Amino acid sequence: MIPAVTGAASGSNILQRWVAGGNAGQLYTSDDSTPTTWTSRTSGFGANAIRSIASDGNGTMFVAVGLAGVLTTSPDAITWTARTSSFGTTPIKSVAYGNGIWVAVGESGKIATATDPTGTWTQRTSGVTDNFGGIAYGGGIWVAVGRATTGGAQIIRTATDPTGT
Repeated sequence: MIPAVTGAASGSNILQRWVAGGNAGQLYTSDDSTPTTWTSRTSGFGANAIRSIASDGNGTMFVAVGLAGVLTTSPDAITWTARTSSFGTTPIKSVAYGNGIWVAVGESGKIATATDPTGTWTQRTSGVTDNFGGIAYGGGIWVAVGRATTGGAQIIRTATDPTGT
């Protein structure tokens, strides 16, 4: 299963680099404009599944997140470095980048932000203890979605500033 994929222009040669991740830390890259050839990479996730991969859109930073609170970063999607996520062992389900901020969401209503994903990830208050499954940014608004742990209702949280500042 490959639940995470992202693409970005990479480096000064404006090469399109696709990145896909999945179960057991599987991570692959493709530099094809229509990705047909994939190269296996070492993700740093061990046996933990990768659930989401995001890029800064310029191909100068990639972030992958997943089970057991694992978070890794890469400047090129080829060499990955494990980082401290501030999620502990709580699964991280999604990561996104927008307006100079990285946002990761996960189970138990956890949300963390970073301006530099290789540094400190700060936990933020979401107001819920439910499981977030996705985060997206567009038009100046962040939207986090998920499923309530009881009753199965959908949860949606929006913010213009996920850092709360």
